[in-house]
Amino acid sequence: MLDHTTLASPIDDIPLLQLAEWLQARLAREVGTMSRSVLEQVASSYKAVYLEAQYALDATYRLSPEVLGLIFRYVPGTPLNDLTDQSIGGRPLCFKDHDLVRSRDVVPLTHVCRRWRAITIGLPELWTTIDGTKQIPYDVQAMRSRTRPLKVFIHSYLRSEFRRWLRTHASDVQEFHYIYAANADRYAVLMTDYPNVRAATLVDNNIRIRDTQCELFGGSTSLRSLCMQGISWLPTNHFPHLTRLYLGNQPEHGTGSMAEFAAFLARCPNLVDLILLHWHFGQVTLTPEIGSAQLPQLRRLTLQGFHQGEIMIFLSHIYVPADAALCVRMMHNPVDLLDVVAVSSFPALESCNRVQIIKSASVFSMTALGHTSGVYIQKFDIKDELPPRGGKLAKIIPLPHLEELWLVERQSCEPMPSEVLRDLLRPIRALRKLVITSEGLPELNHVLRFTNIDATARHPPIHEIHILVNSPPKNSRIVVKCMKDFKAAKIAKVVIVIPKDYPAVYEPALAVAGFDFVELRRTRAMPCIELPSVCATRSELWPSWDNFLTLA
Repeated sequence: MLDHTTLASPIDDIPLLQLAEWLQARLAREVGTMSRSVLEQVASSYKAVYLEAQYALDATYRLSPEVLGLIFRYVPGTPLNDLTDQSIGGRPLCFKDHDLVRSRDVVPLTHVCRRWRAITIGLPELWTTIDGTKQIPYDVQAMRSRTRPLKVFIHSYLRSEFRRWLRTHASDVQEFHYIYAANADRYAVLMTDYPNVRAATLVDNNIRIRDTQCELFGGSTSLRSLCMQGISWLPTNHFPHLTRLYLGNQPEHGTGSMAEFAAFLARCPNLVDLILLHWHFGQVTLTPEIGSAQLPQLRRLTLQGFHQGEIMIFLSHIYVPADAALCVRMMHNPVDLLDVVAVSSFPALESCNRVQIIKSASVFSMTALGHTSGVYIQKFDIKDELPPRGGKLAKIIPLPHLEELWLVERQSCEPMPSEVLRDLLRPIRALRKLVITSEGLPELNHVLRFTNIDATARHPPIHEIHILVNSPPKNSRIVVKCMKDFKAAKIAKVVIVIPKDYPAVYEPALAVAGFDFVELRRTRAMPCIELPSVCATRSELWPSWDNFLTLA
């Protein structure tokens, strides 16, 4: 059979569609007279032409191997990102930034065609996660990784041959993630020496129930990131390189005493990110003889799901630098007075001159910020205090030094009562900027009018008032009336921030009234208080505070 490159030139002049129709007609006439061998050759030729046409229709066929390789690198690594615990609101069980691509994600690419298979096998980064399912032999997968550091992912069941393979390749393991251990011999796996391990995730990997401490990974000191959830023990290792630590969902029988926990933190002197989620110490009394764990490099500390009084216990046994940020999110009840006293000693508060208070239902959240750090407290209750209100807030931050104050509420929530607003504003001496919502505008106006009538009721010299329109205005005449009162109170500047999807109801009224000190701004979304970089950074351990400060 002639190759298409040797066909006579007259055929090249025939349109391909017409030539295909002629060949199809001739084949229909002569197929009954062909021998089996000739039929096989014709079928093979037609199949080759068909595949060439199919490849031409496939968009990926036009892509070079280099471009396809770049696309294949985006194979989703889902294990750690998708594993969640519904008992804690579906939060991820472990770090989010580990790029684990399991063999079950990659092997399907090798079954598409020979071209895809060759490209996939030639990408070593797709074969670095050994997951123990043995879809392909462990040694073959390690060979395809081309000596790159390996990542181990184990979910529930651990094969005996995988345990043996791990022991012989322990020095190649750089990440170790063991989720929901189900084997009785998990103790031996966790005690194996992985001298070069950098990141580890352990979920429900409890050893003997009476043990509250044990040596992890053969005493390895190389860990940079460690996530432990549902664990009843703490490692006895010294971790000089550990910078990120996540401890969550402690079992009921706990992890020993506060002394053991403080000693564990002392063995992690270079921590930068630390989050404790539903972590309880089993005692509510101070123990001064324990001493404090020195964490001089700490930048971010998150305490979530604590009970009342436990924040005081923990903060009294650690030392952090002045620029470390603190995020406190309570479990059920608001922070109590003991917790408030403990938070008031947190170093970052000394430099705070901006505060945002968000009212949500019957509780508040407070954000106190300086130029480089800050403190966030969820479920901060000031509503039921006796006058003057704001006593807890005054214990945390010196109100006279505030320069910027946000008093806002989420949608469908009642604004802060005027008597609470008055008690909060009274001690402030240097307030430059006050931010409220349109719902709270009448309450603020009432406070300012009361102050003008009563000479004994002092209020700070407010330079700017920003009004966030977070709900459709009920009556624009109220706004005009408030602007007149603000002018009488000698407010230098008023900024009204209106979302683009709300009707522009203020412009005509204000234009008629002629308030030259009022500025109108249209925005895509409600602004929040400007955050220092340490609070605005989003990472696998540290959600940005923007998530908590939205008014939606």
